[in-house]
Amino acid sequence: MAAWRHFDALLVALLAAVVLGLRWRTLWTSYWGDEAIAIGIAAQPLHALPKALVEDGSPPLYYVLLHFWMEAFGRSELATHWLSMTAALATVPASWWCGCKLFGRWAGRAAAALVATCAYVGYYSTETRMYSWLVLAALLALTCFFLAYQGAGRWYWLAAWATMTATLYLHYYGLYLFGALVVVGAGSALVSAHRARLRATLSYALACGAAFAPWVPQFAYQVAHTGAPWAPRPSVADLVVDPFNALASAAWPAVVIALVVAALAGLRHLLAGRPEPRLPKPLSVAVLAVLRLYPGSSGPGYELGAEGLAQAQGGGRSPGSSFPALGAVAAVPVVALVLAWTGSQLVNSWDPRYLGVAIVPALVPLAAGLARARGRLPVVCGTVLALAATAAPAVLGREVTVETSKSDAAYILDRLRGLLRPGDLVVSAQVTDAPVVALDLGPRYAYATPLGLEADPLVVNWSNLPTRLQGVNAASNLAPLLADVPAGGHVLLVDPASWDRGETPQRYAGAVEAEAIAANQVVLSDPDLQVEQIATVPAFSSPLYPMNATLFVRTAGRA
Repeated sequence: MAAWRHFDALLVALLAAVVLGLRWRTLWTSYWGDEAIAIGIAAQPLHALPKALVEDGSPPLYYVLLHFWMEAFGRSELATHWLSMTAALATVPASWWCGCKLFGRWAGRAAAALVATCAYVGYYSTETRMYSWLVLAALLALTCFFLAYQGAGRWYWLAAWATMTATLYLHYYGLYLFGALVVVGAGSALVSAHRARLRATLSYALACGAAFAPWVPQFAYQVAHTGAPWAPRPSVADLVVDPFNALASAAWPAVVIALVVAALAGLRHLLAGRPEPRLPKPLSVAVLAVLRLYPGSSGPGYELGAEGLAQAQGGGRSPGSSFPALGAVAAVPVVALVLAWTGSQLVNSWDPRYLGVAIVPALVPLAAGLARARGRLPVVCGTVLALAATAAPAVLGREVTVETSKSDAAYILDRLRGLLRPGDLVVSAQVTDAPVVALDLGPRYAYATPLGLEADPLVVNWSNLPTRLQGVNAASNLAPLLADVPAGGHVLLVDPASWDRGETPQRYAGAVEAEAIAANQVVLSDPDLQVEQIATVPAFSSPLYPMNATLFVRTAGRA
């Protein structure tokens, strides 16, 4: 037993090091718009957070965490990215624990390896958003629910309630995971006529609902007035493609192939109802040889001999152990995705980055299936390598520069910063870009958007934004501000480098673009503003959110 504890502890530590190593460079990458908005909200006093969040469209838990984190460690990219990295590193031992508790030691090892090489976990481990914490809470919520459901102890119901409450307060997609757990739990209890489990599931639902109830008025307002106006209504194909893209990025075909191979390898055993397949004999001998290296390896159930060999081959759990139904655990992420897709037909809310609440917990039952397949070691390794292929660019990439950042805002603004003076006017033509511009330049300047002068440019009011933009006159809002710029003063105009709308609804994208064009027109039509310098995205780079900036100097006007 002690030997296996040492082995698993070493494995988990190495896998956590893999997570850190793969994303180490990107801890220093500059912010993009959503990160800047998160910083701006979390920087508010605690009593002001509810109002800022109601206008933003998010629940409060992550922003409270970020608020105290920034007070302790500052608001630099490195500091705030470490908050997300902390949660990403914790998902490795958490997934190992989840797999072990639900399906046995081999499933725990496979789950830890799959999570450590998951593109979703790696990508959001260095983004100042809540997704790493959401994944961690969702993993624990799923596992604690099924442990409690299987009768592992009353304390697990308390843990299930606490972790699900945290999930709900981290992101509203937690509601879909919550709904899936209740549906699957109640459905399984009804099918098996297990009244105690049905009562327990309904009690769990009521307890989680009561915990979320204080935030329901704010949530109701957000659904009606904020939501995600830029999000498209997903197609049926999106229900299949987007989860795989979120899970494994561009390498998702390799992951699909690995999963098909795993399914074919394990199908015969699963259909026949056989116990978990044994390790190949040479590997069993190697495992026993490793065990002999540890003086405390002769604990209960791990005697070196015939019984010890059977334990090593069987993965450390006796055939009579009670495992949760693999199908029920696997059904939860699927039901959660279907609920999310259905909800997104009613309210604009679909985005692949939100799907981590389902796709990462799905790796636990996947690990259990792989661990039960014939020849599980090569099957697990093949799937892990397929997932790890998504991280190759992070290993082979160069030093952190604009080409490895999500936005080039910091790059272009650094080239103009030395020419600006305190009090100069900075105009963000796209309303939602103002926070990242203001965060990079600092508070010494006046910031404006087509909506007018921004009292707090780090916060975006998403309430009815498309409707408000359609009723805005950018010229009347910006012309007086431009007229107040003294002779010799500067106006910095910041634009998106492109208007690639993709599937963004026209009602939102059209209004944003129209007002940005109007803002450009009012600046360019001022005859006393002369172009001093232009900063554009470098030709060699391709950030996700590129920008351009033009610096004007007023040649005439009030002194």
